[in-house]
Amino acid sequence: MFRPVIAVVTLLAASAASAEVVFDESFDENPCAPSSGWVCRGDAVWVAPGAAPCPSADPALFAPWSTFDPLGPCTILPGNGYALLTPALPDRGGAIYRAEPVSLANLRLAVDFELRDGAPGERGDGLAVVLVGSPEPPGLGARGGLGATGLGSHPTFICAFTNGQGEADRDEVIHAWSKTGFAADASIPGSQADVYELAASTLNSGAPHPAQANIFTFELEILEGRFRGLLTNGERQLWQTPIFDFVPDSFEPVSGYVGVTATSGSAYQNQIVHGMRLESIPPSPRFVRGDVNGSGEINIADGIGFLYCIFWLGCEPTCYDAADTDDNGQYNITDGVRILNWLFLGGPAPPYPGPLACGTDPSPDDLPTCRFPSCD
Repeated sequence: MFRPVIAVVTLLAASAASAEVVFDESFDENPCAPSSGWVCRGDAVWVAPGAAPCPSADPALFAPWSTFDPLGPCTILPGNGYALLTPALPDRGGAIYRAEPVSLANLRLAVDFELRDGAPGERGDGLAVVLVGSPEPPGLGARGGLGATGLGSHPTFICAFTNGQGEADRDEVIHAWSKTGFAADASIPGSQADVYELAASTLNSGAPHPAQANIFTFELEILEGRFRGLLTNGERQLWQTPIFDFVPDSFEPVSGYVGVTATSGSAYQNQIVHGMRLESIPPSPRFVRGDVNGSGEINIADGIGFLYCIFWLGCEPTCYDAADTDDNGQYNITDGVRILNWLFLGGPAPPYPGPLACGTDPSPDDLPTCRFPSCD
């Protein structure tokens, strides 16, 4: 059975071992059925692993799709189940959402998708991964894909994969976050969107069925309010390629729904979801760098007490990251000296999160898990 490269995100977050799997779906069973744990919208249908193969045809005519039967769809990947959001027909829109709400903060999401077939010169009107902080699973919005705008005045993140909004000379990834959603439209306003440009035909070569699979893995991590995204497709020489890394000003943790939405426009394109996996990442411990005894303030007791523990008592700090005052991943005499140097000799302050506010450790290390009650 075909299984894409969804298994593990290796470059995002150092805390992978502590992540909890919320769902891991390869769509070998019908996600559009009642009580499946998923919600299908619009033209989205399930293609079963045992579906009959689709016939091939002239790519300029798309004759096999003129009588497309959503109740008994043919397959372009025999033996593999998948969610088909749009058949190779014009002006179709479909979406699939997880039926249960999840926390849209401190998560790691991986989506395996494919853009396939398509009218020559206009391949891909938009497939988008969306996170929406709405009270119910969203509808299609303006129409799906980039039309995932118009999903209401809820916190919304969109990452759309498209061929330059109609321009055949390039492909692009468009992403945007809004605390109050986006106006209903077929695009994201330029003032709210960031674009990662790809070479033409990266997302879809335009080769007709039975072309080779052209499957991408999109990985999204939201951790402590920071959004990071990667894109992978070995055949396109993309290996966990960073496509965005930003911290929105207006982000607040909310609960909502995760899904993928698409529209074919005039592109006659199959837009397929092969798998989705979501992990919940425990919040990173917060601490004050240099507050060795966890008293809530940094003073001479932290420096002297630190050295006393090192040389005589062998005691342990309340939080090793707080005691690692130079953030080198070690706990030794130089950390105690740095505290005293900063307090009395004008030396450099302990690095982020610093000695004045609670924060998380930006550097992965092997120090024991932090315990710091005053930052809870």
